[in-house]
Amino acid sequence: MVITWEELIEEYMLDLTARGYAKSSIQSYSSQLKKIAKYFEQHELAPLDIKKLHVKKQIIDWQESGIAPVTINKGVVILKGFYKYCCEEEYISVNPCNGIKQQREHKKIIYPLTDSEIKQILQVAANHPYPLLKHRNTVILMLMLDCGLRIGEVERLDDSDILQNQLYIREAKNRKERAVALSPAMRKALIKYLRVKKQLKLDCEALIVNYHNERMTKGNIWFMMQQIAKKVKIRDEVRFSGHTLRHTYAAMQVRNGLDIHTLSLNMGHENIGITQTYLRSLSSEDFINKSIQTSTLMNLR
Repeated sequence: MVITWEELIEEYMLDLTARGYAKSSIQSYSSQLKKIAKYFEQHELAPLDIKKLHVKKQIIDWQESGIAPVTINKGVVILKGFYKYCCEEEYISVNPCNGIKQQREHKKIIYPLTDSEIKQILQVAANHPYPLLKHRNTVILMLMLDCGLRIGEVERLDDSDILQNQLYIREAKNRKERAVALSPAMRKALIKYLRVKKQLKLDCEALIVNYHNERMTKGNIWFMMQQIAKKVKIRDEVRFSGHTLRHTYAAMQVRNGLDIHTLSLNMGHENIGITQTYLRSLSSEDFINKSIQTSTLMNLR
């Protein structure tokens, strides 16, 4: 049986669509598999010809190209899922990714923003001369800082997802839909932004839009954040990104007294272990202060 990479990837994407995978996940898998296919095509290897040795050579090529271990591991996971499908369809009998060991990942500490850095960022956003961008950019940053949303989740929000005191996340990672609370500060920012949208007659169903009445993409949001980053003083060890803002949300919530189980639900994590990795950067002082607040003797009734 002769099947091209293009044909088989398209077939696999249709299978993922039928199984209810999120569009963002399908796009990511398709993009990664096409890159992998290009490598194997250069070595004149069809998809059903791949053996474990070929997968190992691809991994070595990634390593020599300076690809990070975490990215290599994600690529192997995607390739393994692709060949699991091939086995299920009886195109092949053995998954060539079976037995491939994961790369050792260097666990980096992601430092959250300080109170001062958060204030600077929001101030820069609030100083934008154009009303729509002023309120929209502030809302974007606050959704990550005060609700713990991922950039992709911000991108996919619609006006209808805003309820009275909560926000409904429909297309979340791992298909885990959830609702997050809207603080008074967050609700106030949303009211101001939606008022400007209405005044400008921007009736697109998307919450986060541009002046063309179109939904902002993750790339647009990323660019906006980088423009703001140039105007604020952030510590050298801090990488200003959507992930950092989400990490800051987690650290601040724990610092302010939220239990880790509730935090895990708010962030849409599959398990508490994932949430715990967000908290490595909390200083010992944070834990000491928290422990004092919950002291047995200090809280006797």
